[in-house]
Amino acid sequence: MIIPAAVFRIVGFINKEKDSLENEVQEGGLVFCYTDQGNPVVLKLDSNKKDATVKDIKTYLLNKRDSVVKQKEIDAVAGELEYLEDFEVELEEALEKFKEENDKPDRKAIIKFKKEYKNEVATRIVKDRRMIKPGSIIRTVISLPNEGAPKKVKFKGVDFNLIQSRCIIFDNEGSPSTSGLYYYSQTANVLPISIEPIFNKEGQAINLFKVSLSKLAGLEHFNHLIDHIVRTVSRFIENNENAFLPNISYNYEMVKGKDIYSIIKSIRDLSSKKEVSTKEAEQFITLIYKLRDQVNEKPKYITGVQITFNLLLPKTFMETALEANSPFANIKKSFVNLNFSKENPDQKNEKKKQVENFINELSEGNRRGEIIATYNTPALKLSEPSDSWGFMHNNVQVDSFVLSSKDSFLLFKELMNK
Repeated sequence: MIIPAAVFRIVGFINKEKDSLENEVQEGGLVFCYTDQGNPVVLKLDSNKKDATVKDIKTYLLNKRDSVVKQKEIDAVAGELEYLEDFEVELEEALEKFKEENDKPDRKAIIKFKKEYKNEVATRIVKDRRMIKPGSIIRTVISLPNEGAPKKVKFKGVDFNLIQSRCIIFDNEGSPSTSGLYYYSQTANVLPISIEPIFNKEGQAINLFKVSLSKLAGLEHFNHLIDHIVRTVSRFIENNENAFLPNISYNYEMVKGKDIYSIIKSIRDLSSKKEVSTKEAEQFITLIYKLRDQVNEKPKYITGVQITFNLLLPKTFMETALEANSPFANIKKSFVNLNFSKENPDQKNEKKKQVENFINELSEGNRRGEIIATYNTPALKLSEPSDSWGFMHNNVQVDSFVLSSKDSFLLFKELMNK
């Protein structure tokens, strides 16, 4: 079975000899990750290059990084550095050293040095941001057995599912490509989200979709969203308006009997109210900060506690996703071509129709399922904290839509049974 688009959060690169996690890729190309369902797995970075080495993988990843580094971003970061006191001290120290090594440099030489030094530091910051590393959320094609459980790999004494991805692609001349492995979220302001249709108590579709922080999210995403929510609720308080409070979904088995459970329950009680007083909104802010403290103290909660946004997507918005150039929209062609290429044309066309029906029903909110996507808030700055607030449809990136791994498995099973 081949899934054309699957999303993972990288925890670290496995060093088999030391049984440890490292910040850079190691021999064997094994990556410890979390899936969009919050499950820990090991991803193996395979290549189309015969006998690819760890050096080849590093070359590919560096090329991937450099392909997305833009001078415009470097210039923006260089401009932000001017407002950082720590950088001013660093620049002064570097300038003193430059003067010592160059006998009485003139004014032009000093201006040139300061500009180049600032650009050098900004380039280093941007390259570090864009490097695929622990915390990165990536998208890639993966392969799994058609039947039975995946292979296992032992790490820290525990057997984890091994998922293969032939994503380290080189062209015919032996140069690294930029295809195969794709960025999904590299920074805290690009939030991985889960989009699911809503059904009433009778199980009937109401043609609306809820948006939640995905189980792919890391602590930086979680903390960024908490601060964004607090600023949003604070705006309602300042304007003396009824605050719309986000809800929380959670894994009961993970939180039962823990302090975090009572916090979640209190948040849910407040968020269920149609009218919220100023005092209750302030209580919510206190509780949401307590939730943040609990999750930061025990990061394992990150996969079991999902914050729902103050945002409902209508059916008309979801239909635009089918018009975008996204992995979700393209699955109508790619899924059958990758998994059933040997079947006769009639069978393939029938399966393509089945995939199209699956995708359309999910987009219309008529079947249960999950779409993984990203929600963009304004880019973070080095020199000042974010002041973003509120939730808007336009911040949901329709070109990022990916069918969840759970639904991809379900789709494959349905096609196999036809």
